[in-house]
Amino acid sequence: MKIIIYGTGQIGNVVSQILKESGHEIIGYVDDNTTLHSKFFDGLKIFGGFDWLLDNKIYDRVCLGVGTIISRKKILTLLLKNKIETISAIHPSVIISSNATLGKSLTIGANSTIYGNIRIGDGSFIGPSVTVSHDTMLGKFNLISVGSVIGARVVIEDEVFVGSGSVLTPKRLNLESKLIVGKKSIIGAGSVVIENIKAGNKVAGVPAKPIS
Repeated sequence: MKIIIYGTGQIGNVVSQILKESGHEIIGYVDDNTTLHSKFFDGLKIFGGFDWLLDNKIYDRVCLGVGTIISRKKILTLLLKNKIETISAIHPSVIISSNATLGKSLTIGANSTIYGNIRIGDGSFIGPSVTVSHDTMLGKFNLISVGSVIGARVVIEDEVFVGSGSVLTPKRLNLESKLIVGKKSIIGAGSVVIENIKAGNKVAGVPAKPIS
């Protein structure tokens, strides 16, 4: 399968390595920065921007190579609107349960574990060595940073940022308990979240508390 990576920054390089280790053929890149067009990145040509994808069909799939929530949402929305086929970048070392439901255009880094009735929405980015436990739902365009642990029965709504090494888990152990993280909230690195977070809030600390 011939793949174009959309984006030539650090995440573009990370995605390139994941795809190569998964046995895919990368034929080049596209990027919205016009000054980069016709140049090379990681030894492969940067063909152009989004319009190039519409005018050239030498590829089979496009993979997101950008890391911010805003850019992933913008680009994937544009690709799907124009019926351009995409592919997820999931490292071959990732463990995924057979009953997990995965959305489109995900990035999942090395040594992550996704197990037990999990749902992950389109465009989400899960860094390396992340654990997502059973009966948990991740919405669209979330960014879960390296080494984080998402416990059982956690609901993370759309466009949430979780900083590196954070732990999210319901406060109580009973089977009815849940932890709900509201849309567009931000969780600082190394935080332990045991209380619900309202949409748009920023929290940090152990246990995590709202910050300005």
